[in-house]
Amino acid sequence: MTEEREIAQFNRMLDITLGIGVGGENAHDEQNLGSRELLETAAMLAAADFQDELRPAQVLKRQHGRKARATSIGRGLMHRRRAAFVLMAVLALMVITLLAIGPERALAALRGLLGYIPGIGFVDNEAGLRVLAEPVSQTGAGVTVTIEEVIADSQRTVVVYTADGLSVAAANSRGEGGPFGSTQSLRLPDGTILEVVQASGYGGIPEPLIDAFRPEGGWPNYASRLVYPPVDADVDELTLIIPILETMPAGAAPENWELTFRLRAAPADMALAPITVLAQPSQPASASSPATRETGTSGLSNVATRNGFTFRLDNVVELEDGFVLTGSLDWEDSAFPTGDGMVSGAVIPTLTDAGGQVIPIEEVRLDALYGDHQMPWSYRTHRKIFSGRLVLSLSTIDTTLFLPAAGFEVDLGPDPQIGQSWEIHRDFDFAGQTVRLVSLRMRESPDSCWESALEFTFTSDEAGFSALVEDAAPQAPAQGICGGGGGGGGPVDPTVFYGLVTYSDIPSGLHRFSISASVPHLVDGPWEIAWQPPLIPGPTPTPEPEACLTLERWRQLMERSDPLPAGVGGRIVVSLDAGVPTPMAEPAPSFPEIQIGNLDGSDRRTVVHGGWPALSPDGTRLLYTDERGFHLLDLSTGQDSLLSVDGHAPIWSPDGSQILYTSFPGLYVMQSDGFEAQQIDVDSAEITPPVGWLPDNQTIIYSRMTGEGFTFMMRNLQTGGEEELFTFVNKWGFGTVSPDGQWIAFLDRVFGAQGYGVFVSRLDGSERTLVAAPEIPVSFRIVWSEDNRWVLMNTIDYRQPELVPRQRPVLIDPSTCRAIALPDAHGDVEGWVR
Repeated sequence: MTEEREIAQFNRMLDITLGIGVGGENAHDEQNLGSRELLETAAMLAAADFQDELRPAQVLKRQHGRKARATSIGRGLMHRRRAAFVLMAVLALMVITLLAIGPERALAALRGLLGYIPGIGFVDNEAGLRVLAEPVSQTGAGVTVTIEEVIADSQRTVVVYTADGLSVAAANSRGEGGPFGSTQSLRLPDGTILEVVQASGYGGIPEPLIDAFRPEGGWPNYASRLVYPPVDADVDELTLIIPILETMPAGAAPENWELTFRLRAAPADMALAPITVLAQPSQPASASSPATRETGTSGLSNVATRNGFTFRLDNVVELEDGFVLTGSLDWEDSAFPTGDGMVSGAVIPTLTDAGGQVIPIEEVRLDALYGDHQMPWSYRTHRKIFSGRLVLSLSTIDTTLFLPAAGFEVDLGPDPQIGQSWEIHRDFDFAGQTVRLVSLRMRESPDSCWESALEFTFTSDEAGFSALVEDAAPQAPAQGICGGGGGGGGPVDPTVFYGLVTYSDIPSGLHRFSISASVPHLVDGPWEIAWQPPLIPGPTPTPEPEACLTLERWRQLMERSDPLPAGVGGRIVVSLDAGVPTPMAEPAPSFPEIQIGNLDGSDRRTVVHGGWPALSPDGTRLLYTDERGFHLLDLSTGQDSLLSVDGHAPIWSPDGSQILYTSFPGLYVMQSDGFEAQQIDVDSAEITPPVGWLPDNQTIIYSRMTGEGFTFMMRNLQTGGEEELFTFVNKWGFGTVSPDGQWIAFLDRVFGAQGYGVFVSRLDGSERTLVAAPEIPVSFRIVWSEDNRWVLMNTIDYRQPELVPRQRPVLIDPSTCRAIALPDAHGDVEGWVR
């Protein structure tokens, strides 16, 4: 049906439905078509009007080709606007129909214009959409590059490819800092070269990006999404040019890749995730005025304004396994008490259902332009079945206020020298907060473009201050073009911060400076916005089981000192944290202190400096490493033997005869005296953290990095038989096996959490229990008791006023959830024996 006929049908249906028109001989049937058909036609026409507004260049192009029909085009646009304007009135009259098809879904303007594809993003859902005809791969020197997906619409061309077979050694062959990769281009058949476009969302619309393609192996293998300008409809063959792969330095891996691929028309039944675009209420919800346009059954809408900040939900993408909610936080300069400031923290809302239950959400990466007064945000759920409306709320907003500069003078004297210091002790008042300039020191410049630098030391009453110091008569650099000075919180004391001004020579005499301070400022809310999800049949998911040790319970434990249960004891080995304020030798050793003591904190003594300590099962020997390799220390005699082996993360076999360890790249087993080291065949895996032994002294468990995280592997050293256990996600890939070989403890990702949860499961991943909530700060080192009952995890309490946080190990019995906090270990407990 042509657009003109659709407009005519809409107007006829609307007039008959509202009783303001006269029907013909089929008027009764037309009136019985129902409101849903009327709404769908109205939404389609409104979408066409919205589409023209979003892409004016295409409208001009289309009109240029239809000059002879200018009158009918204008009339069509007016009728389309009538459809858009009357749509809300029809919605108000058709409540029953709205409930049948789902609130918000009638507002399908963007659904007619756009769809969504995970791994790609937004796409045009109109004639002309093209896709990759078939995947294309090339292999060279063991490296495989595969074009996985291509989507070409009227706005852009998106190419997704993966690279596998790359090695960590190659990635680091020129140093860990890069540079890596090169520009990647598209070549058209006529030789035209298209370059990657800058990230700006989809036509300026913030675009959530959901990863859908992964390489087979872990880093440096990768998946890449590249966005190029649109190509003409008659171009169906393109070539992707990759001079240097993204994670590789020049010369480290095969180069100059050229992969030619073809495009074909998208199939008619191509699945696109639908998008719901939310209407903006004429009067946003505020502290004193409710929204005039409701979402769900309350006065909340998808926009809330308070204290100069507007929290907004703009659109929702419906995926197979959840929803992606995208919006923004907007503000004006008047929102800041000083008239100048910035939002310094991310927008992290809380999502609750109609019953007040918190729903886990996870941040989604955004391709968007961030303005001076706008911060886009995007979050996703991991399920779709909800009962009633959902509410997104912000309780506070972290901001930084910029304060007017203050001036001061310092006389450096006629001949200052590098290393010279000046005590100042001058106070400045910034918004009622005192900032003290304590001292300044002449030092060599950290940048080779300058000869010297003045370092200013400040203190403040509150943490979070920073300062920018500038000389009223700045100098040009001695060579090249280099930046000026600034400051931030110190590495230990958050109330101490620094400023730096650089010079092309050594300055002398009287100098005038200005100090501009910024101060943290918390804006109170709340901001609450709501959305009514579609009604999806199915049982409401049961809440996730609560962790044995919750954050609240852990905080309570940190305030107590409970005695150990009867029969629980033994010796522990601790790697002392380098931040602990204990006397250190000069120069400071390269490795931390290793201490051995009782589980209750008594009888602690330093035995050596080193890394990766591992106590033998009988507690008589300590294996550790330093810059020379592995050492074996006899704790009874003090004899320290340097082994002819280098490695990391050693684990003793249960009988103390063998040691499993990793030495990049590879996994090894050696005899306890360091002889007969043998590499274990782990195929092409490079990062293979050892995890533990089974009681037979022949079966090991290790993990290997994959594209999805790490996978626990079980291998029999005698037969070579290997079994894949299960996959988990954390940064390190470590875990620990219980002495009886029945259980494994590990850190794993929890949806919506910032940290990792501590889990215990059977070796096959069954009977999985969340032992400690992901909000609890923990290190990756977990230790089992010899009787398999207790799991020891290292927790870190940052809430204390002391400069160095407390590091209190916690014992947990996974079967009963009993938990006991041990005394501050001042480091990580790395081993525990009877």
